[in-house]
Amino acid sequence: MYHYYYYCCVVKMPSGTRVYVGNLASDTRERDVEKFFKGYGRIREVALKNGYGFVEFDDDRDADDAVHDLDGKQLLGMRSDWKKRSIYCHL
Repeated sequence: MYHYYYYCCVVKMPSGTRVYVGNLASDTRERDVEKFFKGYGRIREVALKNGYGFVEFDDDRDADDAVHDLDGKQLLGMRSDWKKRSIYCHL
């Protein structure tokens, strides 16, 4: 049995406080994203779409720290009979 992992792409948006989060599992919830970004400052809003989302911070320095530390990290793992999958975002 292998594990199926999602490695997310975290990129700061031009607004300065908004962060793009890509390569999300289809069952990712707001609370999963909030937990992932916990400790990086106050989150104003989490907006999830199909496979990606946005996190809005109060402070642009918090967004910088989150992008620096979390880009390419595992957000959500699911059990599967398939192989381990690593996908990274190249923007």
